[in-house]
Amino acid sequence: MEKLAFCSHVAVLFIAAISSLSWGSRQAYAAQGQSPTAGDSLEVVLAEALNRSDLDIADRILQTQLKLDSNAIQWQFFRGMRSFIEISNDKSRQNEENLNRLRVAMERVVEIGEIRLEKNPSDSVALFYTGGAYGYLGIAQLQSGSMFKAGSTAKKGFKLHEKLIELCPAYYDAYLGPGMKNLMVSAIPWFLKPLLFLLGLTGNEETAKEYLTIAYEKGRSVHLEAGNYLAQVYERRKEWGKSSAIYAELLGRYLYRAGLCAQSLQPLYAENKYEEAAERCKRMMERFERDGHVFTRADSVWMRYVVRSRCSALKHLGKGGEAVELYHQVLRNKSYERLGKWFFHWMLGRLHQDDRRYLEAKECYQKALLDVPEDFRKDIQKALDNLPSMP
Repeated sequence: MEKLAFCSHVAVLFIAAISSLSWGSRQAYAAQGQSPTAGDSLEVVLAEALNRSDLDIADRILQTQLKLDSNAIQWQFFRGMRSFIEISNDKSRQNEENLNRLRVAMERVVEIGEIRLEKNPSDSVALFYTGGAYGYLGIAQLQSGSMFKAGSTAKKGFKLHEKLIELCPAYYDAYLGPGMKNLMVSAIPWFLKPLLFLLGLTGNEETAKEYLTIAYEKGRSVHLEAGNYLAQVYERRKEWGKSSAIYAELLGRYLYRAGLCAQSLQPLYAENKYEEAAERCKRMMERFERDGHVFTRADSVWMRYVVRSRCSALKHLGKGGEAVELYHQVLRNKSYERLGKWFFHWMLGRLHQDDRRYLEAKECYQKALLDVPEDFRKDIQKALDNLPSMP
């Protein structure tokens, strides 16, 4: 199976100074089956609501707090995060709008944070959020095609996080940013190494593992991000069991993260655990189809790949007929209509082509071309043009 790229987080989800939960926030969170402790801050609750895709709760908290203080650094940061979680791996007007909202919010965080740090260079809250904002601004710049500028911006964030760790080693959430930096530097292809040299970015995989483990095991609001990237460290080392265990724990806690589900299949495929892969995708599809939860736009897009992965697992199990029928079921299911039928027609066509059912493959590719985004049109047209001659 080709490795599915999960939307990359360069920065961290942060918490600010500890504050007590309001009664209304506790009640709303309890309604989702959660049990926030007395030490949980409202920022932690908001971070977890975003991580769990509990968007109604997240929006209520965010709207209330921004009305109380629109210039508070933490709420401006989470305002940007709310837009970030809607950004998917496709190109569209909605992506551009969310990227712009992300950019505006994070620029405001940097503005507020730099003023605070000028007055007090040891301001831990400002170090936290300003560092994170620089990281997300780097993501926005990378999306715009400015790799060097993105790396330079992200480096400012990493430096602030590293300074915070020096000032307060027990501030465990802060380890995610430097952990990510070390993973990025150690994993980057050799031909991009000169760019890192010019930017002055250094790091290694062992430090990445150490820092990400601290953030995953001890952090309060970065559990999802740290766990996801720590699992990737173990994947690089081909320690499939450790990677699988982390993914399983995260998916048990964050039930609606379709992107995480897609990413988690890599170690299962590496160990030929196709039954488990198919079952994991099936559970995610059932949530998407029936339980009424509102998936984020980004995770909705990832559902395409969850479906594809389930069909791929079925095919590996010798159940190609079930895979074909599954695509037909998805094409009839209204839950998937907003994802675009073109993708499922395309994948179904590939299945038919693999089984030398060229007439069926041709029909599927032609249907896919009816509403395919321009970014994928060439690929599908090429598949159609390269079909073997049919008798």
